[in-house]
Amino acid sequence: MKLIKRLSFLTAILIALISTSCKKIKIPVIEPKPSVIEEPDNKPNKPTQKILVPVKFESTALTLDIKYMENIPLISELIFSTGVKYVFTYSNQIPLRLERYLNGTKNYSVDYLVSNGIITRVSQFEIFPSRSNPLEKYYLEYNSNSQISVIKNHAVSNLLIQTRTLNYGSDGNLTNLLVEKTDKNNFIHTYDTKPGVFSAVKFAQLLQLELPYQFLTSGPNNLVRFSSGNKAVERNYTYTYNTDNYPADLTMKTENGTQTFKISYTSLK
Repeated sequence: MKLIKRLSFLTAILIALISTSCKKIKIPVIEPKPSVIEEPDNKPNKPTQKILVPVKFESTALTLDIKYMENIPLISELIFSTGVKYVFTYSNQIPLRLERYLNGTKNYSVDYLVSNGIITRVSQFEIFPSRSNPLEKYYLEYNSNSQISVIKNHAVSNLLIQTRTLNYGSDGNLTNLLVEKTDKNNFIHTYDTKPGVFSAVKFAQLLQLELPYQFLTSGPNNLVRFSSGNKAVERNYTYTYNTDNYPADLTMKTENGTQTFKISYTSLK
């Protein structure tokens, strides 16, 4: 009987201990974090700069219409109101020939020698109805950025008659031109910060080398001043810009006077 009472007493103590322990243990309650709702970005996207190519220059004395290969910024024809027309021929989108016509008759041509995908020699010819005469030729050298860095002009006899050294700024614009012939002349170029008229046109610099028109310039930006070190030669360019920041009007002032052109563009698809 005493044994049963002891067992009952011990059982009661054990139950009491267990009950007390359970009261002391606290089970943490993990509250769910509120979900974060991201608000849409209502800030307007920065407009993308349009890529434009010029299709017309108009002044009181001259009009130039420019045609392109289909959907490619490669010039196929330049048609002047004076009756002069230039026609480009390409192979794999690299120039092979440039031909000049006057009132429908070819009178000049240029052949481009392509080596390893780049143009290394330019040969000029005077064209007559029954024959052609070789004129000068010039060799092109390039810098590490694939920009023309040296131009060496040779006579028909292959005699070196002129060397031009071209230096560029970090923005890609031609900044300095050193011409060595019988003497040395240094020409300085300065630019604006807007997209150049021909900045999207491939081989625009080659075109500038061949065409005797000072309003046709090349480079990432627009030429505002061209001058020699002794100020014997100086040209100044001023612009008004369209809504895409390309020049809409160009005024060129030289020692021979002032000329203004209205410029029209198109966007190639």
